[in-house]
Amino acid sequence: MNKDIDRLKEDIIDYYGTAISSDLFPALVEIVNVDKMTGEELLSLAQELGFNIDNYRKYEF
Repeated sequence: MNKDIDRLKEDIIDYYGTAISSDLFPALVEIVNVDKMTGEELLSLAQELGFNIDNYRKYEF
């Protein structure tokens, strides 16, 4: 896996944070779950949410 998982996790949390600010409080539970997920679980969730996983590719120089 050559993905920036930390940045992906932050973006998923931001995504759910936006839902919370729109009074969709069940998203708060999801934020707690996201914090406990493995990299593979985060990638799977991100794809389900419609994130473009290619945007999280790590390039090494």
